[in-house]
Amino acid sequence: HGSDALGLLRVGVGIHVLNVGQIDMKAGTFYIDFQVFLHVETDESGADRKYPRAAAVSPHLSTCNSMDLYRPYAPSDVDLARPDKGLLLVNVDRRRTVELVRRKDGSVDHYRVQSLFYFRSNFSEWPINTEQLEIILELQKEHLSRADEGAAGSDEMFMCHMPEFTGLAHSIRFPGAIDNSRLSTAFKVTQTCGPPFLRSAVRCIGPGGTLLQSEGAFDELCDCEVVADYLEGYDKETCGCQGGRSAAPRLTFTVQYRTPEGGAFVSAFLAPIFITSANLATYIIPPSYIQNRFQLINSALVSLVLYHVGLKNRTPVSSVLTTADDVMFGCYAVIGVSLLLTSLILTLMVEGDSEDAWLVFRVLRFWGPLLSLWFFGGLFLPPMPPWERAALAAGPIAAALLVHWLAVRYHWSLRRRRETRRRTRASAHSGFNSGASRGHSKSAPVLAALRRARRPNFVGFKDEAEAAGASEGAEEPQAARRTERATAEAHTPASATEDGDSPSPRKSEPSGLDSTPKPNVIQTPND
Repeated sequence: HGSDALGLLRVGVGIHVLNVGQIDMKAGTFYIDFQVFLHVETDESGADRKYPRAAAVSPHLSTCNSMDLYRPYAPSDVDLARPDKGLLLVNVDRRRTVELVRRKDGSVDHYRVQSLFYFRSNFSEWPINTEQLEIILELQKEHLSRADEGAAGSDEMFMCHMPEFTGLAHSIRFPGAIDNSRLSTAFKVTQTCGPPFLRSAVRCIGPGGTLLQSEGAFDELCDCEVVADYLEGYDKETCGCQGGRSAAPRLTFTVQYRTPEGGAFVSAFLAPIFITSANLATYIIPPSYIQNRFQLINSALVSLVLYHVGLKNRTPVSSVLTTADDVMFGCYAVIGVSLLLTSLILTLMVEGDSEDAWLVFRVLRFWGPLLSLWFFGGLFLPPMPPWERAALAAGPIAAALLVHWLAVRYHWSLRRRRETRRRTRASAHSGFNSGASRGHSKSAPVLAALRRARRPNFVGFKDEAEAAGASEGAEEPQAARRTERATAEAHTPASATEDGDSPSPRKSEPSGLDSTPKPNVIQTPND
């Protein structure tokens, strides 16, 4: 890259932003209106101060530190006839306006630039990201034309940052922000290399120095293989990876915009997370209503797909997965698993395996929502070793097992209590019916009257008591009925007869006569 002879001019650069906006992520452009201040450092005698080439990559000289002695940047008339008026704006749009503002003595005070600039959006963290709105400025010589190479100020130069001339104006009205608190600036000064190149393209290397071919579905950042004579401090991609032979100073001024986290979450994530959370409620729908559950899951899936399509229309087709894609993939996974399990239960019900269907339902009623939330939350964990991720996951799983064990114990204890109460009522009811059968002679009418009088208190046994009373008379033995009549006749006095219903007492027969019934003898008149 040359010798260490003195020959570099030090040019201070300051950029004051007047307005910024119109960020178009699909086109990768933004509008900015800014002022550029250029000062060439001089010594006490007024001559340009020269630096060796090693100063171009020195980190201590990248900031001007209130340059007291300087002269205005003086482009030639030929350079002023160019579109950029002596500047070299790398990422500017072709429809630009560059105005040169002069002082009273005719020297250049500053440039005013208004145009669209191209930028590379941070898609990997979209929509909760920090956008880097860059302005790339390069300078090679103060006089770029060949006719002015022998003139004063034609030496090569490097740039430094002037903080006192850099900042954001209060006139900025950034869309979606109530003030400029989310806007900040950054400055970077490097030495970039141009053609001729030793390599036409950047070659990526993997572990062990093996070359990697970009054939995957998504792009990834890679380390490149640098050339042998690469020096630290120069741009690694153009000077180290491609091996450019000519160096030029490059200044990158960045307006950083930090997206509001709350607003981005509400606008991009609230709807899919709510749809997915509402879908978890379908795990408590029993198999008897499995068709309704199936319809709810299908509706949630269709809504999620339509929302994702509208979300992707806000960004261009990118070669990386965004944070929004990760959230949507998690929602798809949760709803997809719920759809598969619901299809399984529906298949079991159709095939007549209702017991297996209810078993799957009881297991998934608790584990389905819990494991879905655990899986969905695990997508946003920061990168960590596998053993740390396993240890982090063991806690919720152990807690879930404990809660599930307590729930099962409570469920079975409740079932045992209900079964005990049912058996107690059944035994009491059977004893009541057996007592009523034994006391049929005198207690049956009393018990029947008692049932009629206390009917509201026998709400739980209404049907069973009436059925037992109805079957009592039908199943009573005939011998018991005859005994009841005989007992009633034995306690009735001989003189007490009512309307001839009571039979008259039988006459006593002589004790010596045979009381064995004799067969009837039919006597004729001749006897």
